[in-house]
Amino acid sequence: MTELENIIARCKSKWLIGGSALPDIKGTPLESYLKELKEDELTVLALVAHSLKTSYLPKAPENLQVAAPLPGLNLPYLEGQARSAFKRVLFYHRLNKGKKEDIYPIISWLASRGYVPNPTDWMPTSSTEALPEVYTPWLQWLDTGEVQTVEQETELSEETWEQFYPAERIKVLKKWRETQPEEALDLIAQKAPAEPAEKRLALVGVLEQNLGEYDIEFLESLKNDRSQKVKSLVQRLLIRLGKYSNSQEDIQELVDFFSRQKKLGKTKITFRNLKNRAQRNRRDELLAQISLSELAQAFELSIADFIQQFSFHPKEEQGNLAFLKMASEFGTEEQLSILAAHLLASNTISLQGLSILSNRLSDKKKIELAEKTLDVSNEQETGFQLAKSVLAEHLLGILSWESIQKSKNYKKLLRQLKKFAKEKDYEDAQEVFEAFQSLETLGLLATAKAAQNILQDLVTIGAEERDTNFLILQLNVML
Repeated sequence: MTELENIIARCKSKWLIGGSALPDIKGTPLESYLKELKEDELTVLALVAHSLKTSYLPKAPENLQVAAPLPGLNLPYLEGQARSAFKRVLFYHRLNKGKKEDIYPIISWLASRGYVPNPTDWMPTSSTEALPEVYTPWLQWLDTGEVQTVEQETELSEETWEQFYPAERIKVLKKWRETQPEEALDLIAQKAPAEPAEKRLALVGVLEQNLGEYDIEFLESLKNDRSQKVKSLVQRLLIRLGKYSNSQEDIQELVDFFSRQKKLGKTKITFRNLKNRAQRNRRDELLAQISLSELAQAFELSIADFIQQFSFHPKEEQGNLAFLKMASEFGTEEQLSILAAHLLASNTISLQGLSILSNRLSDKKKIELAEKTLDVSNEQETGFQLAKSVLAEHLLGILSWESIQKSKNYKKLLRQLKKFAKEKDYEDAQEVFEAFQSLETLGLLATAKAAQNILQDLVTIGAEERDTNFLILQLNVML
């Protein structure tokens, strides 16, 4: 028994019989603390309790291994006021019991502006979280406790294939497809057949970029792939290349699910009203199978004319989304832009629908579409939320002050906030909650200059500058 253990045992014995332990502390190493503190029984009790807590630590397991240090990222950490503002954003997010997924757009937005959080403030909790590529070292570290890196001079090839993570392979192959599509195809053709289904699907999906006739032979070799997902993807790619045809019976069956009417000199094509779920499921199954080109030909129209004549059905959300998926697979960017304009003008606009269409649009077209959504809304989402669904992660924080200032939704939001600033007592108002949600989303969409002007507008209408709902806008200005 050590000297400290003896002191503690004597003190506990005295306390058990109602005595004082002060005499047992005299002449021991603990006595020096009594000279600095008040000499009473509570002080002795505190010293003994602290000694018990710090002196008896559990023995580490024999198989315990020291984890590799957390790797650094290729972007700088937030510092100073920006870091403080981000920590306040996290605090209020947790206070409101938000889901961890709700913070992802803010994390992506920070990366698009060239920053990452300090790991002591925020870290991903799972290696499967959908985060920007800059976080890959942290995700690898969470998954394996270490980070495997490939030297920059190492080139992806059949020999070095295993040295690259799957996500790194896809990244390299997509870059190749921009300038060397056939070289990328050769490597995919060599390695994809031996990969598991999900990895094989991702590799074949790379061919969507710069798809050409040189891909036909390899795609045809995958027609009988053991994965249904791969077969479906191959079929869609071959249809785009004009090398796959559906039966006339199936095409005609799909045509019968549409009605064609002519009113006031304009022809309108839309879905027929169906009686049951089985009919709707069959229609959507055919929409997923048949190309837009085949459908347009059955109506004796070009794809562009078919899109011009198509009208979304206000009570067929399932069918509208299935049609949008078909169009996004086979339409050109210009045709998809026309379809997006139709969607914005209809009563069926939705986050999901816009997301489907925008996936195939270039960054320039995405920004143009996002600016247009600032003038529309539906029962569930504001134009700001719709714009956010259109922009990819790397495009957050790109909408200009000019496009925001003149938009209908911004003018409406200012009117609402001005009214709330006058009333003051609006804690439980659903309208206010939605308005402040819009304000947070706007903070992610706006450039730093636009965010500064928005804050100035808020002060002008009488809003309090320290309002926690302005945190994202304030953080935006600091970056």
